[in-house]
Amino acid sequence: MASERDENVRLPRGSREQNYLPHADNPRPRLAIERLMEINKNYPRAKCAKAFTSVQLQSFLTGAPDNEYLDVKVAAVLSIMGACQRIQLFDMTLAHITVRETSLMITIPQIKKSIARTFSVNTPWKEIVQQYIQMRPEGTQHDFLFINYQNGRCTPQKMSIMKIGRMPRRMAEYLQLPNPETYTSHVFRKTSHALLANAGHNLATLLYIQ
Repeated sequence: MASERDENVRLPRGSREQNYLPHADNPRPRLAIERLMEINKNYPRAKCAKAFTSVQLQSFLTGAPDNEYLDVKVAAVLSIMGACQRIQLFDMTLAHITVRETSLMITIPQIKKSIARTFSVNTPWKEIVQQYIQMRPEGTQHDFLFINYQNGRCTPQKMSIMKIGRMPRRMAEYLQLPNPETYTSHVFRKTSHALLANAGHNLATLLYIQ
């Protein structure tokens, strides 16, 4: 009897609650659900970001010509070794880099609630980063690390965050991987996590670099 009484309950017309109850007098919720199901069925699902393997990374860093891909190599080294996001590369300055005898100590710029972290870049990848820094034009009015790089030359303009975000795709195109458009700005960071996991690092380490 209680259920029958509940089914016969009608809220006042125009009330907010009535607008969302799927009774016979108000078919809008049912129609909205059907419409969402139809959109979901026809809308192409987003492809998940992929990750580079250690073999692919090695092949790119040692084989890609510097006059075209040096900036991409630097971004790959820093992103993968430090699990950096593209905004952190965009904000990174020369002051975040400390030169040591056999390595570079990198302090990652903090964003939002991220934990302050440092990591080291050792030989031979250290030389890639230093080569890029040494090509910096004299008189550059800022100290941001990533500046425009074309045809083997740097210009003083700060590199855009969009260009940094396209670097995994450029790497995938060089390696002639299928569907290079799926290699989004998240791929370098995902590659870092995958290489750490494959090397046997535990969950605590992976959570620390989130």
